[in-house]
Amino acid sequence: MNKYFLMTLVFFLLGLTTNVFSQPEERSDNPHSRLDRMVNHLDLDDTQKSNIREIFDESRSDFEDIG
Repeated sequence: MNKYFLMTLVFFLLGLTTNVFSQPEERSDNPHSRLDRMVNHLDLDDTQKSNIREIFDESRSDFEDIG
């Protein structure tokens, strides 16, 4: 076995175990829950967080209108 095969195998298994053992809400396909997790990691006040959510909702509705 060469080193590239072993590196690929290690990264594949790491990704698989990360997905299997993650919390169910972390794997959620709900875009609002993913956005909330990302925004909560930032050091922002409530008005900045709500502005980010508004921009997200507006851009999402624009893409839904196009598609």
